[in-house]
Amino acid sequence: ASGSARYDRARADRGDVFPAAERFTYQSHFYQIAMLSVLTGITRAVLRDGSAALTARKRNYPQGLTEVPSDDAQLPSVIGQVSADAFAAEAALAHSARTLDRIVAGRLAGDDGYARQRLIDAEVAVTQAQLVIIAAALQATTIIFDALGASGVSEELSLDRHWRNARTLASHNPRVYKARILGDWLINSKDPVADLASLGRGGQGN
Repeated sequence: ASGSARYDRARADRGDVFPAAERFTYQSHFYQIAMLSVLTGITRAVLRDGSAALTARKRNYPQGLTEVPSDDAQLPSVIGQVSADAFAAEAALAHSARTLDRIVAGRLAGDDGYARQRLIDAEVAVTQAQLVIIAAALQATTIIFDALGASGVSEELSLDRHWRNARTLASHNPRVYKARILGDWLINSKDPVADLASLGRGGQGN
């Protein structure tokens, strides 16, 4: 999903090198939106693949309500929940992405008076989106197996890849910090925008 690159004696023109503090202010938000887009796509993919797998099932467990799994109300309800997870992820992604659009629109219009507020709005929205989308993706990629039989974990279907991919992306920007940052902003008015450049992270988290 991401990584590091090291260059030894690579040539770069002075005009192509930008100190972290001088890069565009929403750089970290841009990276996070990119990862959240992939997580949202994973959530949609597990809805698609899980729905197809349930439709293809021909036998139900003895405890099932009907002989045909797709007619057993308990199983389509799992698909319904996954669809809600996908909806939540898409809505959170769209809302947070619009805050970045407003930053760009403000810069193009030369409206610097509210630049800091737009950056804070984007930080809050992207942080909230991380909590919503990561939770939705991990739940969807886990509960989908409740609608399937033992064959749902077969290597042929490879449905477990959705959970593994979601978990890998979620681990790149741990949500454990996000609720604290939001609460500190909402209750104590602590600036939610981290000065990553001063921490030597080049505008990006680890």
